[in-house]
Amino acid sequence: MYEAGRTPANLFNGSDHKDSIFANQKADQKTLSDINFQHCTFSNISFLKATLSNITFINCVFFNCYFRRANVQSCRFIGCRFIECKFPNIDIHLSDFRFSIFTSCAPEALELIPNLPSQASLRMDITKNLYIESDGIGQWDDARKYYAILVAAREQNYLDIILSNSSYYKTHYDYIDRIKSVFYYIASKISGQSWGHGENSKRILRNISFLIFLPLFLFVFGFDEYSHVSTASKYWDLFFYGAQTALPIKAIVPVTPAGLFEKAVSAFCSILGLIFLALLASYIFRSIRKR
Repeated sequence: MYEAGRTPANLFNGSDHKDSIFANQKADQKTLSDINFQHCTFSNISFLKATLSNITFINCVFFNCYFRRANVQSCRFIGCRFIECKFPNIDIHLSDFRFSIFTSCAPEALELIPNLPSQASLRMDITKNLYIESDGIGQWDDARKYYAILVAAREQNYLDIILSNSSYYKTHYDYIDRIKSVFYYIASKISGQSWGHGENSKRILRNISFLIFLPLFLFVFGFDEYSHVSTASKYWDLFFYGAQTALPIKAIVPVTPAGLFEKAVSAFCSILGLIFLALLASYIFRSIRKR
């Protein structure tokens, strides 16, 4: 599919190339620099320990290429496709991957993230692709890193839409889009604080702990309309009451809320407790699936 209409060529003749195909060639430990490639296909090329410097690739396809310990410096991969390539220990510096797509492969996140586009919309598109592909091929640490960048870029994109930060956002998004983006932005922030967008169990446990201690905190600050609270052990009673309210466990103490506000807080803790436990179960399931 990517070979049609392209002329076989030698990768090392030092000239610019357009509509060429390079197949089954070795560039191991060689240096390629100051070359332009347009609409070219690289099939089964080994770039082992190769140095790629100041090269422009426009709408090129890399199929089953090997980039182990390759050194990529000041290169531009504009609208390129990387299909089933290998990137172990690749070094990437000051390079551009705008509009590029990865299929069944992904470079290490720590190498590629500093080279991602600065524009939020472009950064969002490529990190979404990299997150999906990293997750699909079992690079779960990289997938989490890409997802964190995706979330930040998506939220920045919502803000850019809301504030119309450039002429692009002014012409491509109307008031309805801006209103929607407000809700999307708020929902994203809530998701992040609730469970780190599915990637942070500590936030879930933090929130469950807050619900358990909430009745006790309110009691200390004067919201003390509870029945059957022992004078001698009132703080322990309120702690256990918070636990049995936020968690689906059998009643430990006979404490019940008497005031309207205290009843509302109890209902709030019960509902959110079930939600956070469901999120925790989802997180555990996702973690087990990725092992």
